[in-house]
Amino acid sequence: MSQVVLQGQRLTVAFLALCCALALVNVVRGLFNASQVGLLLALAQTVFALFTGVAAWNIFQWKKAGWYLGWIVVLQWFGSLINLQGRVGGFTLILTVLIALAGIWLYLPGVRAKFEVKNVFA
Repeated sequence: MSQVVLQGQRLTVAFLALCCALALVNVVRGLFNASQVGLLLALAQTVFALFTGVAAWNIFQWKKAGWYLGWIVVLQWFGSLINLQGRVGGFTLILTVLIALAGIWLYLPGVRAKFEVKNVFA
């Protein structure tokens, strides 16, 4: 197996674990806020944290579901950028670039072969 595929797996799992931890911090903050908006944010962040954590675990174990869940996380992230309405800070830009790199890694032929996924976008 290619070194790029193995190193990418480690980095992708670490990045998704970081995203999961950040989402859980937002869940706690939203629950302590005790407002209607805070609770809705906590619920949305809980869903993101669950998807991200499960994707990281399945990618770590090279399960086919990890490939699909990884794409759900990537698409969910870009879908959430629409809600920011142009208020994007430096940290959000860094996370966006990293999540795009995770999506590019998921689409590499060696990664698709390891997950036994055919070229789904062709």
